[in-house]
Amino acid sequence: MPGGVRAVLRRCDTAEAAMLTQGFRELGAMLPEATKQTDYRDEKLPVWACIALIAAELREEKKGASLALRLGQQKEQTGKPLMSELRFQQLLSCRTPEEFIQRLRRALALADKKDISVELLASVISLWWQEHRGRLSAKPTHRLGFVLANDYFAATSRYSHGSD
Repeated sequence: MPGGVRAVLRRCDTAEAAMLTQGFRELGAMLPEATKQTDYRDEKLPVWACIALIAAELREEKKGASLALRLGQQKEQTGKPLMSELRFQQLLSCRTPEEFIQRLRRALALADKKDISVELLASVISLWWQEHRGRLSAKPTHRLGFVLANDYFAATSRYSHGSD
């Protein structure tokens, strides 16, 4: 993503604000034709805008590295997770897109905005939007809370057992 586009997206507070930027329009123009059908586009635009907002925050990507796994890693100085369990629970319980964007940005800041996969981050954002719209997976292991908690607590237990 070009630097100017990233800077504009980082200044947006909402998915709607991101959709009004020239950079987002340019990113949208790169999508396949099938995604430009009105019904599909209307449902997906806020999701893509949220992904663009959050992806613009990343400085370094690491393929295959999930946000939750990164947040569960320990700080060198204290041995505590990068994100406290309380803040992690708050991330899981976001009710509005604005709150979700704000908490994701804070989470990325705690992770130094690096070592996270854009692809996995986009899948988490898409899953949040799906559940926000009332479409919960029939399989609990495919729901946002489980997906994120599984990685977060895997990282925290790995580090806490490793220091015993």
